[in-house]
Amino acid sequence: MVDLIYRKAKYKEYLKKIELINDQHNVDTELDHTDLIKNNINEILEDLRDKSDLNELKIVYTLTLVPLIGTLVYHSYHNGLGLSFFYLVLLLTFFLYVNTSMKGVINNNKELKWTENKNGQGEKIFLSHKITYVESAIGIKQKRVELVSQYYMLFFAPLMYYLYKVIYSSTPFGSELTSLLIAYVICIPFWYIFFSTEMNNYRSSRDLLTQYQNEVLIPSIKNENT
Repeated sequence: MVDLIYRKAKYKEYLKKIELINDQHNVDTELDHTDLIKNNINEILEDLRDKSDLNELKIVYTLTLVPLIGTLVYHSYHNGLGLSFFYLVLLLTFFLYVNTSMKGVINNNKELKWTENKNGQGEKIFLSHKITYVESAIGIKQKRVELVSQYYMLFFAPLMYYLYKVIYSSTPFGSELTSLLIAYVICIPFWYIFFSTEMNNYRSSRDLLTQYQNEVLIPSIKNENT
């Protein structure tokens, strides 16, 4: 499922190239160094523009949302305004939060939108702006992963519990609260570990670009201006 949701393999490969160039920048000629970085950044940006992950995310959400909402509505209808109704309200609140969070990172990315270098600005200054934009674009992908992980940690436990009640017409462990608590004890660590590798990959990608900016590109721009 990780490979289905997160399309990070290509630009992770490109960032390894940047890391190699970053380590060897004193050996390479200045022209080749800048051109290689620019080409890699263009490839990363092209991959980040791929919107197919949005459709895949919708599928992943739908696979759990349909049975979750169905079981919650069923239990709320038959058992009144109990925990199942609370989870329906929490689910609605969570997706309002998702909408607000994604709008925030997307609007921030739009503010950083770069244009082609038509104003005669220095090549490295333009590349620096472009890297900042790419960092922000990676941040959008990272935020999506973060929200999906939060969704699974919050709602997978009640999904399993209420599905169990529908199938077996009984409450496991003799108590609704005890059953949900045990489900959360199992689900939260599992999904945290499951998504942590992907989150770390996104953080590492952004950190690597920041490192290149701070240690190579910005000092080089300052040297040109002195």
